[in-house]
Amino acid sequence: MNLYHLKYFVTLAHLEHYTKAAEQLSITQPSLSHAISSLEKEINIRLFEKEGRNIVLTRAGKKFLIDIEKALSLIDDSINSIHLSEIGEGCIDIAFHKNMSSSFIPDIARKFLDMHTDKKIDFKFHYNANSTEELIDGLNSKNFDFIFCSKCINEKNIEYIPVFKQKPILLVSENHPLSQKECVCMDDILKYNLIVYTKNQTLLEKLSYYFDKKENIVNIAYKTDDINVITPLVSGDFGVSIVPENNSINLKGVKSIEISDLDWENIIFMAYLKTSYEIPLINEFKLFIEKNTNNL
Repeated sequence: MNLYHLKYFVTLAHLEHYTKAAEQLSITQPSLSHAISSLEKEINIRLFEKEGRNIVLTRAGKKFLIDIEKALSLIDDSINSIHLSEIGEGCIDIAFHKNMSSSFIPDIARKFLDMHTDKKIDFKFHYNANSTEELIDGLNSKNFDFIFCSKCINEKNIEYIPVFKQKPILLVSENHPLSQKECVCMDDILKYNLIVYTKNQTLLEKLSYYFDKKENIVNIAYKTDDINVITPLVSGDFGVSIVPENNSINLKGVKSIEISDLDWENIIFMAYLKTSYEIPLINEFKLFIEKNTNNL
């Protein structure tokens, strides 16, 4: 389908006059008539009908106009977006786990924007993914420019940059006997009912290892993969919980405490398609992340 024919159709649909439309399009009237006739034959739909000396849209033509204007607008937006990205402007799509330490991502994005106030740059955040595999699929489908994930999946087209580490923390209620401590050991923790966070598999495996070493039965009160369920349970004194440190957790009524002898850490990576560095804006943000996370 000829894109110019579609644009001619839209202009003619609004002016409802061949001569005026041809003048506005800077083409001859026969050329416009031929284009519209070719379009009608191609889609097998009559788009216009005569009304006196003028023409008007048919019922099908009115519906076609609505859809085509949307499609042309989408095409124009896409072209503009590509042009912007080629000069270091445009939108960056970032995706991450909804349970991740998410404030790091908007914070670093804001820092990047503050360094480029002279450019038209925006970020779009996607945070509904439930797994790294889901994020990788979105990256490969080019739905996202960057993803932040907690493990590397070996794919030849994807590059990973380590950006920050998560350590385990203990969550207790503000009235709990351990709440006055700044640091505790596992033996201190396992005296109390536990609310086990099951979302992070490596942390769960490490905790299971400690549980298996204990001679006494570990009191597991609840299990959940939703970090937002844990904090109200802890706040209500239904148990304590060990989770990855996460500065997006709502700590109302809860205190976080360091754990001295739980040998576990979680590295968060930023991943991108290796070919995406060819786009100036994407490459600039990648270099910015590398520079600002070189401590890892």
